[in-house]
Amino acid sequence: MIPWCDWIEAQWARGGSVNFIADALSGLHFYWPKLRGQLRTAWRLFKQWRRVEAPSRAPPITVVLVRAIVCRAVEREELDFAVLIALGFHALLRTGELLALRFCDLDIDLRCGIVSLQASKGGLRTGSKEAFAVRDACTLNLLDTLWICRRHFPGQKLWSHSAQAFRQQLQSYLHYFRLCHMGFKPYSLRRGGATLLLQQGVPLEAILLRGRWKSVDVARLYLEDGLAQLPCLRIPPNDLVRIQLYAFQSSSTAFQP
Repeated sequence: MIPWCDWIEAQWARGGSVNFIADALSGLHFYWPKLRGQLRTAWRLFKQWRRVEAPSRAPPITVVLVRAIVCRAVEREELDFAVLIALGFHALLRTGELLALRFCDLDIDLRCGIVSLQASKGGLRTGSKEAFAVRDACTLNLLDTLWICRRHFPGQKLWSHSAQAFRQQLQSYLHYFRLCHMGFKPYSLRRGGATLLLQQGVPLEAILLRGRWKSVDVARLYLEDGLAQLPCLRIPPNDLVRIQLYAFQSSSTAFQP
């Protein structure tokens, strides 16, 4: 299938996305099963592309910005959004895990909470359920308040809107704090929480357990890359003032290990 190889080379020359190539080849196999085994050269080109191009990773969000977003969300009475931001950062949750959380997955009080993950990546692979403990006082208070204020039934999700709505909501907050140019995404919560733990000297084994990583080598690369990105995430002084005004409304120990 030489034409597909030519197309991949043309995408490379135009500065296309390697993820677009992966989606295209996977889609061909899915919708046109007869092509299986006939795109080996195209897949080799794709793999070579992946070797020479560093993956685009979401930058780690900082704890000060998380505190500011949470306080801004509480001010706007968007408590469900505040809870998701706090949980995603504190518990190192993947975006899919975060948006799938239901009220029946929670068992909390103001000292400690347990949250079960029904559809976690690791759980699906092993056929078992995963859970994590919530010990951060700010996160526990937000969860408890949401539980009291929201009329809900057990199977209802904490976030009752779409994943796209969550991404748009996050972007609206980043726009308010003039940080859209930094490229933060929902996955930045998990990366930021893990990077903070590494900064604070938490042992790597504890971070791996918290983030539910199975591979030590992958997790180390992930964490070191997040730490290396921090110097590039400096916020201009004028914008930092606004962020700090909101962040200082919360406890200075919020989300700390």
